[in-house]
Amino acid sequence: MPIAQLVAWPYSLPWGSSVYAKVVAYNGNGDSLTSEPGNGAQILTYADVPTGLTETVAARTATSITFTWTAPATNGGTPVIDYDIFFDQALLTWTPRASRITTTSYTADQLTPGLKYRFRV
Repeated sequence: MPIAQLVAWPYSLPWGSSVYAKVVAYNGNGDSLTSEPGNGAQILTYADVPTGLTETVAARTATSITFTWTAPATNGGTPVIDYDIFFDQALLTWTPRASRITTTSYTADQLTPGLKYRFRV
C-alpha cells in the first residue's frame, strides 16, 4: 500500500509511525502463504525546508558574509543531520558552495567585492 494511503483517511497514521505488515508473494502459479507479521517499516518523508535565512550584518567583511537559518519545523521522521549551501549570481544556476554543514550558520568567504550573491540552504 502506498504511504500516501497510510497517512490519509481511514488510516491517518502520523509521520514516524511504525507499520506492521504481512507479505504475500504472487506469481503465475498463484499466491504464496502469508508471512508472519513484521515491523521495521516506518512512515518517513522529506524534511521541510529551513526558514528564516538571515545575514549576520555585524560579521560582514568586504569578502565574506555570515548567515543563519532556522531548522525545519518538520524533520520528516528522523533528525536533520546536516545542510547543503548553494549560491547563484543571478544566472539561475545554483552552484554547490558547501555540504554537510552541521550547524544552522555558515560564513561564505573569498567572495568578490561588488558582485551580487544569492544563497540557498
